[in-house]
Amino acid sequence: MHHGPGLRVEAYGKDATLVMPDTDRLLGATVGEKELTEIESDFPLPDGTEGQMGAFVHLLNDLETVLRGNRASGHYATFADGVAVQRVIEAIRG
Repeated sequence: MHHGPGLRVEAYGKDATLVMPDTDRLLGATVGEKELTEIESDFPLPDGTEGQMGAFVHLLNDLETVLRGNRASGHYATFADGVAVQRVIEAIRG
């Protein structure tokens, strides 16, 4: 979606909270702090080509390729893969 909610990641622990409200910012607070503040980080945050969001973007690009009649990249599960997994599940169930 062009104007969807985007990527938001939240992690809650016993002593602190981390929130990544978008792909450009990381916020955090420890117990006793009243609000989240921006955390300066030495590691790059995902830019849409890496991480979970990047994987999703690559999947959509692959889907578009297939819908246009071209071969898939082979990096993602196919419908046939899904059918095979379902057969294994059904065999386990008996």
